[in-house]
Amino acid sequence: MNVKAVSTSEAYRLANEGLVRLMFLATGYITDERQNLERANQSEIKFLRTRQGFLQGIWQGLVEEVTVHHRRTHQAHSAGSGAWNLSVAVGLIVGAFLFTVKTIEPFALGWMGWAYCIALAVTLPYSLDCFLQDFRHRAVKRILVSATLITSLTTALLFGMLRGDVLAHSLSATPAVVIDTLGPLEPSGDSTETERFAATLRLLWSLAALAFELAAGIALHTFRENRRASDFGTLRRLQKELLKVERELLRTTQRLHELLSQPARVEAAFWANFERGLHDGRSRQAVSRRLACVVLAAILSPALIQAADKLQIIVALDLSKTQEAINYSGKAEFRENVRAVSTILANVLAGSRITVIAISDRSYVNPLILLEARTSPDPGAFSSRLISGRRMLISEWKKRLHSLKPSFNKTDVFGALRYAGDLFARSDAERKVLVLLTDGRNYAAELDLETPKVIDVEWSLRQVEKQELFATLMGVEVLFLGIGDHSGKRGIKYAGGLKTFWARFVQRSGGTLRVFSPGREPDAIALVTNESTR
Repeated sequence: MNVKAVSTSEAYRLANEGLVRLMFLATGYITDERQNLERANQSEIKFLRTRQGFLQGIWQGLVEEVTVHHRRTHQAHSAGSGAWNLSVAVGLIVGAFLFTVKTIEPFALGWMGWAYCIALAVTLPYSLDCFLQDFRHRAVKRILVSATLITSLTTALLFGMLRGDVLAHSLSATPAVVIDTLGPLEPSGDSTETERFAATLRLLWSLAALAFELAAGIALHTFRENRRASDFGTLRRLQKELLKVERELLRTTQRLHELLSQPARVEAAFWANFERGLHDGRSRQAVSRRLACVVLAAILSPALIQAADKLQIIVALDLSKTQEAINYSGKAEFRENVRAVSTILANVLAGSRITVIAISDRSYVNPLILLEARTSPDPGAFSSRLISGRRMLISEWKKRLHSLKPSFNKTDVFGALRYAGDLFARSDAERKVLVLLTDGRNYAAELDLETPKVIDVEWSLRQVEKQELFATLMGVEVLFLGIGDHSGKRGIKYAGGLKTFWARFVQRSGGTLRVFSPGREPDAIALVTNESTR
């Protein structure tokens, strides 16, 4: 019996079974801990998401109110409109008062008549101002202004007709010869014509009085609106409330992403401590270096590998058919994106982890990793090791390009963002950068940003919130390159809506939007690997 062979095989069996048992217990323990932590945080996460949506609504309302207040303040201070409207209102009220006094003068009512005239001259402008205060719709004011203009024009026209009739009457009523011996002559005027003059004058005075009162009311309302819009105290109050809401929204968002990433961070810390304890135990028991390497390779999780990285870069490359579009330089958008990836690989730093993933039709459900590599933290003498590593990366990337082409009918940008967020959540890298080489026009069942001619930002964000599509990008720098519709079918308004939507999405996801560009400028790409941005 070969005692040495038996001892060797038994040692191997015991070591293998021990390691398997140890890994089983450790994995079961951390899985239970992670699930318990997720369940414990679930209620607070729901509350924070509800509060985040509530604060977002308040923030949007305050932004709109401050914008409107700024616009009204500018209008109120343009061309001295306040003093002019007040002068017009006072002048028209005085004119209406004098008209009323002249009307009731034959009745000799004394001071009661004057009081009546003052009340009547002020009533309609005041009532009209109150009406416009309650119904602030622009259409109401436009209708009243139009009615005042029509009444004023009609009054002026009737005045002109009346002046013409009076002149004609005066010419026909004056006799050419007066015979003294015949005595006084009977008037030759026509009573019917006089009655017509009186009827016209009654209508004219009625329309004039109505025009005075309407114009006075509109001028008074405009003056009061300008005074209200010029209230800088209200503007400062709104700005303070907006700042307060923004700070509360930032704290809520930070706490939410902290809870969402907490399970991954706890798991990463567990495996780090587990590996450290295993290493110390092996050292005390004098386990061979070869066995130590095998054990480490077996139990180290991706989070532990990332923990030593100084920089983690994730590049999301769009493989949808929209990237077949030809730009003005005569090159396909896909080829421009591929060249941008090569530029990033050629400038990657020492101690970096780089992952290139695909933006496909199901980027999150079926993630496609195109390239994954790490550079040594030691650049070597005169950066020789780093330069060699860059050459190997570019060579490997060129090999994999042969089988790549934009072939997917749909574009799942949200899935790529969520998958990248999961990778970042398991990383302890000092700096995290996400580069999206895409037109940004998500075209999937969850949300369609490709078909509309103009993007409804608020509605789209509500759909994202409703379906919980926001990613976990806390502490991640985000760069969008090659963004927009390069087919030329949509203009600046669509591009502006696309930029606003993704900027708000990145903010809500906890990230920092560094670049949003329709091109792939060298200075923008340099930000990815620039050490000064750490």
